[in-house]
Amino acid sequence: MHEDSQPTLVAALAAHAATGILICADSAVCNETDGQAALLTAVVTAVRAFGQVHVLAEAAEARVTAGVRRNLTVADAIRREGARPVLMNELTASATWPVLIVGTSTPEPPTDHNHGLALRVCWSGWVAQVATPRVSTLRPGGSCVLAAIAAAAMGVSEIFDAARARAGSDAGYRTVALNLWNPDGSVDDQGPSLAHAASAWWLVGLGHLGQAYAWTISWLPYEDPGAVEIVLQDTDRTVPANHSTGVLTPRGSTGIRKTRLVAASLDEAGFDTRIVERRLGVDMRAAAEECHVALLGLDNLPTRRLTSGVNWLFAVDVGLGSGPKDFSSLLLRRVSRCTPK
Repeated sequence: MHEDSQPTLVAALAAHAATGILICADSAVCNETDGQAALLTAVVTAVRAFGQVHVLAEAAEARVTAGVRRNLTVADAIRREGARPVLMNELTASATWPVLIVGTSTPEPPTDHNHGLALRVCWSGWVAQVATPRVSTLRPGGSCVLAAIAAAAMGVSEIFDAARARAGSDAGYRTVALNLWNPDGSVDDQGPSLAHAASAWWLVGLGHLGQAYAWTISWLPYEDPGAVEIVLQDTDRTVPANHSTGVLTPRGSTGIRKTRLVAASLDEAGFDTRIVERRLGVDMRAAAEECHVALLGLDNLPTRRLTSGVNWLFAVDVGLGSGPKDFSSLLLRRVSRCTPK
């Protein structure tokens, strides 16, 4: 409606419901933690971007080893997120949909699958890449689940932009890469092995950004997630529209406090959660022993201005665009506290 491609809300909803995407993953992707993180990130974001999501998972019976769907089978996790697992002989319905291929070894769909667009997501070390299937993939490197998550999200975003078909856009027909370790570096600079992560987190604002933080943290390879404390701070309750942007908000959710919704998901992943159901104010102070890394997903400048006064050792604030043209733009700010020696 904002882009004037549909005249009414009813027409826009109908157009969205008519869209679809096919996601493909081979046995290796289904059985490895990084692959599962990529596959389920693709599913959870695609369900919100497209009307219908079919998933061709070669080892759908594999058990999910991390994340908020830990211990479910891949097939059950896919269903829980609102997508449909399919078999090879059930691809007729999705024959014209765009295809997202997860991992370097997953084959393309059969040639009789008359899709208009196919993209492959792959990752190596800290580098995430989205490209057409015939473009050479990344050279083998270390394992970093963050790159797998980023690659999947980028892939869904790229296909979504291709479906929008904006004038002058080459989305879907280009190679997109992101080096999480060194954003200015090349794809050959894959960084060190992921060996360290925060021992405690503080998430402020549990909307689209806060839930994305929680989803990502749940995949980090902690030896004992129960030893990792995550503070969840928000005052809002869910409304049905939150499903379209919140990866932990189920369809039709109404009136649930976002703190408790996110805590329930992280509890399932084995983490130790605490809830703060009050606004971030001038009187909010982190105690000396609360050495949390704070991740903020706020939507207003006055609250952002309070960040440096809370006494967090380290805080990261991310802001997103709000309109149809800049909704995927990102601004990141880092706040560190300098303590005397």
